[in-house]
Amino acid sequence: MKNKFFTSELRGDTKVVRFAVCDDDARYLRSITQIICDSYEASKTIDEDCECILYNSGEELIDHFIEDEIDIFFLDIECGDMSGFDIAKELLKRKKNLGIVYVTNHQHYIYDAFVCRPLGFIRKGCIEEDIKMPMVNIVDFLKEKKRTIVFEGNKGALKLYISDIVAVEVFDHELRVVLQDRKFDCKGSLSTYEKLLEKNGFMKISRAILVNKKYITRIAADQVCLCENIEYTISRRRIHKVRENWKG
Repeated sequence: MKNKFFTSELRGDTKVVRFAVCDDDARYLRSITQIICDSYEASKTIDEDCECILYNSGEELIDHFIEDEIDIFFLDIECGDMSGFDIAKELLKRKKNLGIVYVTNHQHYIYDAFVCRPLGFIRKGCIEEDIKMPMVNIVDFLKEKKRTIVFEGNKGALKLYISDIVAVEVFDHELRVVLQDRKFDCKGSLSTYEKLLEKNGFMKISRAILVNKKYITRIAADQVCLCENIEYTISRRRIHKVRENWKG
């Protein structure tokens, strides 16, 4: 059964960063939670409270992480019936661009801990030392994730997190912003937003389409696939550059 743990009393409208901690050892859940919260409080660069939600199984986390609005995931590599790697893969099927840190008792797993491009790796016996570098990556990841952009929508200004945008394209003489679960038609030209988006991990695959390379799952021939079910054609003169950019 999941539980919540707060670093401090939540203050009015202060934003909250939510950490998921998934481990089948209930005693260990509490100890790592305090260390995570203390480390974040010491490292954060913006005024946000920290909240940890504790899960005893991968299945429980997978079922609830979207409604619980989790920002960062600490996954025990050996967690009951599911490994932390398997949990990460299932999470990423449901939502892309997640911040994941792996935790384990066994140091040899460090060589396998690059599944799903994690933010770090922590040995249970060395938590206080090992958490320092992942926490630097976490703070940078959250800062990048919370950058916003404003589009002029048909019903007024539309403010979005840049990290939530899968693609921006010219469609039927309008600008279309594509998210994982919906689309918005906006005013303006692609060139208006091109420089800002490219600074934040987007690349131009044709004259009329910019895609967020973090959401690319594969490139086959002249097709780029994002989030498993969104596909675009890469212009012939950009294929080589797109492939190299994605690899980098």
